[in-house]
Amino acid sequence: MQTNKQMRKGSTALYENNHYEIVETPESITLIDRFIYTDHVIGVVKGDRKTAFKAIAELFKDHPERDRGYHLTLALHVLNYLEEEADIFHYISVMKGLSLETAIFWNWMYHSHGEKALKAFSVIYLED
Repeated sequence: MQTNKQMRKGSTALYENNHYEIVETPESITLIDRFIYTDHVIGVVKGDRKTAFKAIAELFKDHPERDRGYHLTLALHVLNYLEEEADIFHYISVMKGLSLETAIFWNWMYHSHGEKALKAFSVIYLED
């Protein structure tokens, strides 16, 4: 029988094969999840969102790949949801303080509830 530590190690081993790549063009930035022999485009940001995404990516460049992936995926989804420019740049400071557990939670919420989760995120973290 496996110990809890061994089971946790096995459950996260899958994520260690993921590599997140940022592909930049003059008009946009694309976040790609590379897993073994498959590539999955997570999303694209353009305009002012591109500058904000680059700043957020810089914050997490030295983090483990799994942590970086969760934060960048969340950043991409939230940046594409935000409408006001002030919120976009305020979001960079929010991302600085976001723990891995919080990023995982909000990614799960996004995949479960879509835009409703992004609205809840913006109300909780971005409203004055």
